[in-house]
Amino acid sequence: MFRPARQDRCFHCRPSPVHAGSIAFSGVERGMAKRKISSKVVNHGIYDGWERDAKGLPSLEKSRDKIPARAEVEFGYIVNIKGAKGKILEYRIEHPPFQDESGEVAKPFVGELFVRTNDWNFFLGDKVWEPVEDKVGEWRLVTSIEGAVLEDRIFTVVEEEWS
Repeated sequence: MFRPARQDRCFHCRPSPVHAGSIAFSGVERGMAKRKISSKVVNHGIYDGWERDAKGLPSLEKSRDKIPARAEVEFGYIVNIKGAKGKILEYRIEHPPFQDESGEVAKPFVGELFVRTNDWNFFLGDKVWEPVEDKVGEWRLVTSIEGAVLEDRIFTVVEEEWS
């Protein structure tokens, strides 16, 4: 009776010289392909008013990187993210130096969100508020997952009329 040579491991589990002895590769179980996260900016600029607890996303009013220094002007971007279900999205908003409620220079706004779907539109933005004079300057909005930057955009709040 013919017996094939004994194989201790199946083909996809054989250690390679690079990964000898590894049980997991890049945080993914052996034999599974790592999901690729992709993203693209849907739009950016000035939006209609948006409430944080709203279910929908704000509507784009005007696409631009220069934002007028007027109270209640909402600006930012919407990015479509695919393949990130179950990951943690980190965001950061760096802003010109202004004082917070306690009189200290405000720190950048940072946060995290759990990604619940594989095809997700995410809005990151802010609103100019009174006094507008200390909001003038560069605002950097950054969205990332696991240290990989998905979008990094600079908006400049300027003292000019909105046209």
